[in-house]
Amino acid sequence: MKTPFDIRKYLSSQDIHFKEEGENIGQGSIGICCPSCGDDNYHMGIDVDTKIYNCWKCEEQGNLASLIMLLEDVTLQSAFDRIKAGQTEKVIDRKNFFEQVQDILCKVVYGGEKVITKGQHEKKLEVPFTHHLHELDEQFIFDRMFLKFIKERNYSPEELAEWGIVAEVVGEYGYRLMFPITYEGEVVSYLGRTVSNDKTKYKNCSNDTAIIPMRKLLYGYDYITKGQDSLVICEGVFDTIRFGKGVAVGIFGKDMSVDQMALLCSLDIRKEIWIALDGEALYDADKIAKNLKPLVNAQVKILVLESGKDPDNYPREELLELIK
Repeated sequence: MKTPFDIRKYLSSQDIHFKEEGENIGQGSIGICCPSCGDDNYHMGIDVDTKIYNCWKCEEQGNLASLIMLLEDVTLQSAFDRIKAGQTEKVIDRKNFFEQVQDILCKVVYGGEKVITKGQHEKKLEVPFTHHLHELDEQFIFDRMFLKFIKERNYSPEELAEWGIVAEVVGEYGYRLMFPITYEGEVVSYLGRTVSNDKTKYKNCSNDTAIIPMRKLLYGYDYITKGQDSLVICEGVFDTIRFGKGVAVGIFGKDMSVDQMALLCSLDIRKEIWIALDGEALYDADKIAKNLKPLVNAQVKILVLESGKDPDNYPREELLELIK
């Protein structure tokens, strides 16, 4: 009799952290951070018995074969072969970032390629929006939702507008602040953050729509100067904004993809790279640090914050003091 496919052992073999209890984890399921939407709070639940998965943040769902394809970027046949054999050793070595990143960087240095290649799109990507932030007016109820949210996060509309952030009131991204994600001055993806009580806090531009998939990008990349002394790596967009332009980049979650590592390495940071994830994410910060250290000349450090807090909870002046 065949031994059932051990999902826990499989995830461990892929170095994917999972939780078996806690917020967002249903009975009989384990939770992981969804690789499709950059989720950082274990919203993707995997049923231990059926292996059916579902992310209630971005609604990505499927069976075991599609999960393996999603996590390892392999073909359907390879996924079926994996399940049939009941294997748990790696098809692709996800731990071996060094060789994978070096392969990308060698193509850049010796082959004249770019770290990221843009997709073939005839039209420029447009971020859906109905209002610029300076157009929001307190006398209108829907505008007040945006202004209240911005104020509660200790920002001003003017400050967020400097990052190109706009407001969408209608359609698929209704009642969301819209964050353009740029690469070399061009909008290549975007995400929306709800200002309402919608349980789906963040809604991302799909890979089919994006010029470049979000997991290949760094939020705030265009504001960084190649060869600058220091850089901070954050989880999300608000954390990045709190540190300020030219100080930090966001990775849209708690882990860095190979492409994000290569893009960061291309910046040639000279002295210090700080990893500033949420206060409870030290395991994830340590994993990033271990992957990054062999790749960069800068010293890699972890910024330890209070449990339950993220950089966005601190005043900018205090954050900058912590990384001096």
